[in-house]
Amino acid sequence: VCSSDLGSELRKEILRSAPVVDKEKTKILNEFFSELNYDGNTKLYVVRADEFNAFALPDNSIFVLSKVLDDVKTYPQLAALLGHEYAHIKYRHSMKTLGQALSWELLASIFSDNSSDNFVRNANKLLSLKNSRAFETQADKGGLELLEQNHIDLNGMVEMFEIMEQLPKKGNEPPTYLSTHPDTEDRLQATKDELKGMKNNFTDNSKLDELFNELTAKHDNY
Repeated sequence: VCSSDLGSELRKEILRSAPVVDKEKTKILNEFFSELNYDGNTKLYVVRADEFNAFALPDNSIFVLSKVLDDVKTYPQLAALLGHEYAHIKYRHSMKTLGQALSWELLASIFSDNSSDNFVRNANKLLSLKNSRAFETQADKGGLELLEQNHIDLNGMVEMFEIMEQLPKKGNEPPTYLSTHPDTEDRLQATKDELKGMKNNFTDNSKLDELFNELTAKHDNY
C-alpha cells in the first residue's frame, strides 16, 4: 500500500474518530489558508482538543487542534504555523516516513478509541514517527520562505516559537508538541539567524486579519 493511500485512510479515520471536528472553524480556516496563497489543493480541519498542536498528512491535509486558535494572537503567527505544516507536505516529509513506519494494523490501533485524550496522544504517535530534526529545520525554513513570498510579517514565525516556549509542562515532561520536535529554543535562534538574510517586506492584509478574528473569536459553546 502506498503512503498516499495510507494518508487518505488515516485522514478518514481521524474524521471518524476525532472528538469533534469544528465545521464552522474548519470552513473559516480553509478560507484563511486560501488567502495565504500557499497551495490550492490542501484541505484543513479544526479538531477540538486542549493541546497546542498541528500535523500534516501525505494526502494534502492539515489538522489543527483548537488550542492553537486559543493561543495565537495575530494572523502572521497562524500563517507561520500553517506554512510550517504545508512545508512538510511540499517536501513530502510525511510521505517519506508514513510509508515506512505505518501499517494498516497500526492505523486501526491508533484510532480505535474516540476519547479526546486518546485522540491527542495517538495523533502524537504519528508526529513522533514523522518528525526528524532535518525535516523540522527544512519545514521551518520553508515556512519562512512562504511568509516572505506572500508579504506576511516574518516575525510571525519568531512569535510562534515564543508561544511554544511558554506552553505549560505536564509534570517533568515537556508539552507533546515540543517533545516530538527539535528544541524550540534552538529553532527560535535558527529562525532569527535566518531572518538576517531575508527582507521583511510585509504588507497588512485586512482579509487575513478579518478571517483570523473570526477564527479566534470565542463562542459560548466553544
